Parts: sequence; C-alpha cells; structure tokens
Amino acid sequence: MLQGRIITFPYRIEKGLAYFAPKCTGGLCFLRPLKPGKVLEFLIGHQVEVRDVTSYQVDCRGLACPQPVLETRKALERAGSGTVVVIVDNEAARENVRRFAEHAGWAVAVEAREGSYYLTLSRGEAAPEGEVAPERDASGAEARPVYLVSSNVFGQGSPDLGATLMKSLFTAVAAREPAPAAVIFLNTGVFLSTEGSPVLDALHRLAAAGSEILSCGTCLEYYGLKEKLAVGRVSNMYEINAFLAGPHKVIGVA
Repeated sequence: MLQGRIITFPYRIEKGLAYFAPKCTGGLCFLRPLKPGKVLEFLIGHQVEVRDVTSYQVDCRGLACPQPVLETRKALERAGSGTVVVIVDNEAARENVRRFAEHAGWAVAVEAREGSYYLTLSRGEAAPEGEVAPERDASGAEARPVYLVSSNVFGQGSPDLGATLMKSLFTAVAAREPAPAAVIFLNTGVFLSTEGSPVLDALHRLAAAGSEILSCGTCLEYYGLKEKLAVGRVSNMYEINAFLAGPHKVIGVA
C-alpha cells in the first residue's frame, strides 16, 4: 500500500498532457484549480485519481501567531466560496481562526481529532451580508494608516513577551493590504529599524510595498544608532508631525 502525504495540485491540459502548478507555502497545499472544480491528486510521486473537489485545506500546525490567521486569510481569498479546512494544534490558534472566519462571513464547525483541531469553514457563492467594508479615504481608495512606534517592545510587563508581541504585530502589519502609508519609529522604537532588529524582514516587505519607513534622527543619535539604520531613512519631527497632523489614521504602538 502506498504511504505518504496526499497533496492536491491545480492542473491544466494541453495537447493531452497535464501541467501542474505545485506551489505550497506556509502549509497551504490546496490552491484554486486552474480549471474550477478539477484537480489531480497525487500521493508523493504516484498519480491516484482525477476528481471533483470544492474544498481547500490549510495545515497551520506548528505555526506561531499570527500565521494561522494569515494563512487562513490567503485560503479564503483563493477559495471565495465553498469549503476550507484549517488544521491547528492549539486552542489560541483555534479561537483566532474561528473569530476571523466568522467575522469574514464564513460558517465554522470545529472538530478535535488526534491532538489537533480541524476547522471546517464554509460559505455559499453569494457574498455575506453585513461584511465590514474597509475604511476609505476621500478619493475612494482604501485608507492607509500611519503606525507610530515609540518602543521596541509591545505593551507593559515582560520585555521578552513584549518583543515577541512586537514581532507578531509586524508580521500581521506586513501582511495587510494595502500597506500602511508610513511606519514611524521614535524613542526606543528606533531599535526596531536598525541592525539586529527582529522585525527587519517585515519592515523590508513594507518598504517594498510602498510604506515610508521613518526613524527619528534625534532618537538614533541619542542611542548611538544612526550608523546602524538598516531600513528606511532618517526623519525629523517636522516631517513626523506632518504625518500625524495629516489625513491618515494614526495608530500608536508602545
């Protein structure tokens, strides 16, 4: 009997040959088929069958917060409707995914099985009523907030926990679309935009997506970090105040 993990790939047929797009990232192995409803199912190197499917599966076991929610969001966007099964391995991830899916208009059924939680998310073709519309600016475009970060840890209490929470926050911010208009670092927040920061990858993604990454020059000088700036550019209080007094929603992080 064949052993292995079953993975479903999208495919297309050209001149009698099947072509596949096996892209599997972050535990997401069921992608939208190139031909709706049809997939070729493989058992690691062995063709098993061609069958109709309407479900997508996301394995989020072992992923740290907020990755299970981010991977679920990707799967729901690809699926649009039908059924998505999300697998997580802890209660916090289960509740986070459940709340996110319900807020997005999907029905959720939870089953505990072999030490994991299987969340079956389902939605019909019609867009759900009551879905919250994104905030938009005067031009009709989705509003882009400004994040004002005045500490290198998030919240009061344990510094180690605060550093972990800050990394999780920036992972979530970097996954948001559209990207924020700017991320501004003040006081000890400038440690996050300099060499050795645990959030540099997220900040580079934000910069590539069009966010301004600004660090207070006075703060960099005070902490001896001006030569260690690793992303974005040095700013000043005049420019920072222009962002704070401008049309953008300002989100304070400390």
